[in-house]
Amino acid sequence: MFASASTSNQYREETLPLRRTGPYARELPTLRRAFNHPKQPEDLNGKTYIVLFNTSDKARERRSEIEANIQLPSEDPEELCRDHGFLRMRPGDMAFARDAKKGMKYEDDMPLAWVTGADDMSRGLRVEYDQSTLDLMGPPAERKKKCVYFETLPGVEPHKEGERCYTFGPSLERPTSIVAPTKTFKNNPTTGEAPKSQEVIGSAISTIAQVSMNAVEKGPQSLTKAMEDLSEVVGAPRIGCDENYAFATFQCNISSAKRHGSEVELNQELGVKGDAHCDGGDMEAWPSCLCANPQLPDSYRNGIFALLFAGIFVELEKYLCFLFSGRQVHVGTSPIAPDGVEPAEDAHRVNYIGYTPAKMLNGQAKYCLGSDHNGKAIFMTHEMLNANDRSTYKPCTRATWAREGGCLMEPESRAYFISRRMLDFGRYLIAQTADGDEVADAVDLYGDEVVEAVTVGGVRVKATELVPSSYGRAEELRSKARDDFADIAEKSRKFYAAKMKPTTRKPNSGKEKKKGERGAKKSDLLARSDSNDDPATDEEVSDLEDTVAPLLNPTTAAAVDGARPLMDSRLLRLSPGFDIQESAQLETPQVKEEEDMLGGSEEQRSISESSEPELDVEGGRMAPRSEISTSKAGDKRRRVESDSEHDDNATRLCKKARTSEYPLLRDLTGAMLKDELMDLLEEKEVLEREERVSNLKFLDEVTSLKEAIHSNPCGTDSPGIVANFIKGCGAVENGIRRESYHLRRYREAVMRGNQEIWAWLDETIVGTAKAYLDANSQGQATPDWLRVLVQLVEDMVVRRLEGQVFDPSIEPALAPLGNRKFSCANPQPGLYTRGEPRTSTRVVTVVVEILRELLGYPAEEYRHQAWVTSTLVEVFGEEVLLLGVTWKAYTTIKFSKYLSPSDRRRKPNRDSLNGFKQRATGGALSTSSRVLRSPEYANIHVLLDAGLQYIRGGGNGARNGDEKVARIRSEMARKPNALLPFREKADDRRRLTGEDGPFAPQVSKTKEGLFSMVVCRAITWDTDFARRSKRVFDSYEDLERERTKHKALHPKDAEQESYFCKKNAYGGTAFGRKFENAKEYWDSAVDLEEEWRELTSREKRCAFTECVNFFRPPGDRAGRFKELGPLAAYLLACDVAYAGLCCYPSLGEVAQAVYDNDAGALKGLRYLGLVGSAGERRNRQTIPAIEAGLQEVMKFVIEGYSEKEREEMGFDIICVEHLLCKLSRNHRLLTAA
Repeated sequence: MFASASTSNQYREETLPLRRTGPYARELPTLRRAFNHPKQPEDLNGKTYIVLFNTSDKARERRSEIEANIQLPSEDPEELCRDHGFLRMRPGDMAFARDAKKGMKYEDDMPLAWVTGADDMSRGLRVEYDQSTLDLMGPPAERKKKCVYFETLPGVEPHKEGERCYTFGPSLERPTSIVAPTKTFKNNPTTGEAPKSQEVIGSAISTIAQVSMNAVEKGPQSLTKAMEDLSEVVGAPRIGCDENYAFATFQCNISSAKRHGSEVELNQELGVKGDAHCDGGDMEAWPSCLCANPQLPDSYRNGIFALLFAGIFVELEKYLCFLFSGRQVHVGTSPIAPDGVEPAEDAHRVNYIGYTPAKMLNGQAKYCLGSDHNGKAIFMTHEMLNANDRSTYKPCTRATWAREGGCLMEPESRAYFISRRMLDFGRYLIAQTADGDEVADAVDLYGDEVVEAVTVGGVRVKATELVPSSYGRAEELRSKARDDFADIAEKSRKFYAAKMKPTTRKPNSGKEKKKGERGAKKSDLLARSDSNDDPATDEEVSDLEDTVAPLLNPTTAAAVDGARPLMDSRLLRLSPGFDIQESAQLETPQVKEEEDMLGGSEEQRSISESSEPELDVEGGRMAPRSEISTSKAGDKRRRVESDSEHDDNATRLCKKARTSEYPLLRDLTGAMLKDELMDLLEEKEVLEREERVSNLKFLDEVTSLKEAIHSNPCGTDSPGIVANFIKGCGAVENGIRRESYHLRRYREAVMRGNQEIWAWLDETIVGTAKAYLDANSQGQATPDWLRVLVQLVEDMVVRRLEGQVFDPSIEPALAPLGNRKFSCANPQPGLYTRGEPRTSTRVVTVVVEILRELLGYPAEEYRHQAWVTSTLVEVFGEEVLLLGVTWKAYTTIKFSKYLSPSDRRRKPNRDSLNGFKQRATGGALSTSSRVLRSPEYANIHVLLDAGLQYIRGGGNGARNGDEKVARIRSEMARKPNALLPFREKADDRRRLTGEDGPFAPQVSKTKEGLFSMVVCRAITWDTDFARRSKRVFDSYEDLERERTKHKALHPKDAEQESYFCKKNAYGGTAFGRKFENAKEYWDSAVDLEEEWRELTSREKRCAFTECVNFFRPPGDRAGRFKELGPLAAYLLACDVAYAGLCCYPSLGEVAQAVYDNDAGALKGLRYLGLVGSAGERRNRQTIPAIEAGLQEVMKFVIEGYSEKEREEMGFDIICVEHLLCKLSRNHRLLTAA
């Protein structure tokens, strides 16, 4: 008894006995119950749970795949708990997310979800809540299944994604990113009358905001305080009530009760909001709030709301509020009437959702504040300077914050919001004036007085301490507010999937596009944005493009001389999908004709999808983990300031990187390099404490690059700093053990650093050249200055220091930004291949042609262009000709300006160099000058030419008719499975794909077909038994009977085990590969029949990776099929793809398979010199090199063989992997032949 009492207040945990079900059960998080958790909020007196997430990169990538397919197994709460291992949370409960590697360490636990209920609301708030819902829905007797009162009001239209989803608050105009009250609230532009919807819905918003904020305030104070401060920093509007700092917009979802047992799904009313999805546009770490207020009889089932991957759910009972991150995959279910009862007409469930759109909460939004005297929405023109002279104003055709904003905000909040916009706007414009510094100081000094000078409706606005104000006292607090929330967001990021499940529209959801609108003009499309019912004129659209976007866009503002961006760049990057390129320009490739709530559109809410390169990333992909700079040197958080010049450079680099074929370059920004260096500094401290490394004296010099290289890229000090960077990198790498985790992180920083140097060089060379030409415009220039500069850069980059370790696996990513075509086939001993020469006849030939034409110009007329080019090429090699900025300068700078009058005989042809560049990077070679990039590439031609002879039945038609090809073709006839480089042309594969094979449509989806496929790949491949026996076996007993039959027919041959099972069928010897495994294969096929049929019968074919994982689940070493390794699983998935039962693999999926299999294809890439040598340790950075290598081989074949020949081969990305396998497997034969 005493022991129990003494430990009752101690922290402890218990693992919950929950057994998750379904195909992903083993990969889902574990849940624990925590007692006396130190972070449990005082206002939540329920239970505390811990959800353990695997936060490794590989696990998060896998999570993305799972979330794309995971479904709710049941709509019954009892079944979910009892049969499927879900946890039901009740009011007062709190759930935290934890990295599974932390064990029972709760210090880094992050809020995941919490629940409040009726007891957490005051009686007065409950009454007000019920009354506002009654006003919104109308009396029960007047409600209909498909319509309630507010849905009948003029101007009320549902969200485009669902019939009964309604935006209650601001909406976003996509073409301009302008935020304004939704068009439901727009006054009549002629009479100025406010619609009835303003009164009804505006009153509801006020109550919903209070209910939501009541629930938020029950949560962890560390989170809510950070949210409030950040909202104040960006000046977000307080929607609904003055206390609402958390939710920038609301949505109302209405669901009518469904008949028990009916198959009507929630998505038929709510569109994509009724399906499982993630809200990728929500702010990281910032919770959304679901408020349930069902209007149902007592016997009805309310429905549930679940976080699918986390495995937790709530029942949507009256007054329940559920706080959760929209970035977790979630789904809801419909309310259901009792069995045998017809649902009542007035039975509805009303859910209100407070959303957290990142664009408003990180300061990227643009607000339509009012209108000018002509009724145009936007800005301060010269007519408005004497506004007091005008007594009337023509109303704007758009909803504005000054007019319609009153239905969303209380008077004081609206006045404060508008005054903040005035202050920010004034500071922005003043910064552009000639004496901007002095005037800006005055604005800073009296910023709080500017805000407090505004009075609206007799209410005096009061400035807070976070308003930009006097004596700089607010700057430290504003910086702290940004950093505090950035810290929370960074810690929370690992608990989201690597890629959000997109919100995809159903075919019949939303409004259908009318005929005749496909060819609409841009002005028409702009006019049909959220807040507009009436088309805008071309003049108005032009005004928007030319005036609003440049002035309200933070990125564009930073480009103005002397101006500071309205928002700090780090704050902008709090949004994981922030796109610098998108923010820097107003026009978008396609303009949507639809209204969208800020948090809910496909494009807006799945930002990581629209950016993704898929690095994915991310890409595709979410913004990098390192978007927020961290360091433990000195302060916990070290702020990295970035001026406008840095932002411009980062923007240009980001634009270039997004066009790259290599995932590691798609998200390249200057800030990322800084972050990697800061991480390196942190790692240095850890290593020094552990006494695991020495000789790190250059590390501090490495970190100094973070400021200098961007603050003045053309400065005299920059080359020296870069030189120290390279020198320090070499010294650091020598000091860290090769097996260290920190070495892998360091290499990533070095790779990005080299890429950064190339971008810096690209811009600096041209800038310096132009400055020198300006100073020597009378033709007195000599190349000495340029030679000195490029020689210095050569010392930094080209001449690698003695003792520095170079990792060839990342070499393809180190090519110059403009060099897309030849990144893996550098000409001559070049920039990153000095000491390991490779040749490329084609590249050298084309470059010589360029130089011949360039240097053949009359020296007097084009001498500057000629000697600049020749000097660069002489020092750096031919790669420099493909630098993007350099070539752009050649075609835009007027070199005639720098020539003496006697030299100006005719106008230079600006298109000539563009033509040279096009010839250098495009166009197929003639067959007479086939490229042999290295001796190993010649073996590819031998294999392919011999293969063409084989499938054509002889030597006719092949281009290479030499003795070597003839020998290989002869060997190929003897061992086609081992030598033929065309996967689907081999005799064994052709037999399997026939009408009597396991991949025939009538058999492929059955257990017999599955069993026969596995037996073929895992036992009988490349055997006499496979060639002589039937292809499909009805059971294990049927296979045994066939085996007995062959022993009788071929007694001598059948004595050998290899007659039935060849252990080295795929090259290496697999000792566990034996015929006796077939019994277990049949048992597995029987058990998996239903899952296999579901996988292969989907209307939309399953992903290739999902098919691979079916045969060999990741992390399951035993596997579903005994001795079926990763290579055999990949080959089976390829077979299934060719049979049309799953999707073809992407380039990235094949690269991942080559990495995972670590077999012949990877060896083939090594033989070609496209990835590191066999002695080097594999790491994740090998995958981009593999992907680039596969691209290079594919391009090589495409350039060397006609389309007809490639069609004969069956050439595709799977064939590329197969070709590399045959190249490596027969390397000795090819070399000796």
